[in-house]
Amino acid sequence: MSNIVLVRNFEKVFYVTINRPDKLNALSIEVWHELGKAFDEFEKSDARVCVLRGAGDKAFVAGADIDAYRTMSAKEFSDFIVEAGKIADRIFEIPKPFIAAIYGYALGGGLELALHCDLIVANKSAKLGLPEANLGLLPGGGGTQIVPRLIGVAKANDMIMRGRWLRGEEALNCGLISSVLDDEKFEEELAEYVSEVLKRAPLALGVLKNLVRQGLDLPFMDALKLEIEMTAPLIETADGREGVAAFIEKRAADFKGR
Repeated sequence: MSNIVLVRNFEKVFYVTINRPDKLNALSIEVWHELGKAFDEFEKSDARVCVLRGAGDKAFVAGADIDAYRTMSAKEFSDFIVEAGKIADRIFEIPKPFIAAIYGYALGGGLELALHCDLIVANKSAKLGLPEANLGLLPGGGGTQIVPRLIGVAKANDMIMRGRWLRGEEALNCGLISSVLDDEKFEEELAEYVSEVLKRAPLALGVLKNLVRQGLDLPFMDALKLEIEMTAPLIETADGREGVAAFIEKRAADFKGR
């Protein structure tokens, strides 16, 4: 694995760090390839949660590596977006939670990468945005589709058409992210946040990822039927039995992921 993407598996948490602080962790095709390898490694590991973050204290990811755009043809640009998209979609496919830990800038492709994750936390003074229109371009990594579904068309258009950045609290209030962490206590609060996810049954969280994605594309009554179909079998799993027993016995559950 290249040192532009660092991985660490520690106490069931798989840390993936984009390590280009001098470039504000900008996404190049090489970074995307290394992220793909990291995601594959996470899927095969015993880790239960992946925390995706950027190196340094200035940015999660401040966008794509714009230098590469200078001479790209439309075909080359399309191929780049498609290839990057396939790697980002691995976050959807892997049945384990991904947490994007944003500190500082999360712009353009960086925000789109974070939006693929199941949970997004950001520090209060973070700056999140989709400024591609400033370059005569538009978000091509899911931004024009994911953001309106999360915060509504009017607010999404306001972000993109004005190239506006959202701070952590505003991003939380409009539903773009999951939680805001204190600037000064970011690492401490992130660790606490991750620990809360780790306490939940891994199988159930994997089913949840799949259920939410499938359900959103279905008519409401069909989605409710799917919910029953996918959640009922959990009662017969070892984790399901353990969770019920732990509740009755007033103790902490010891989930094994089976």
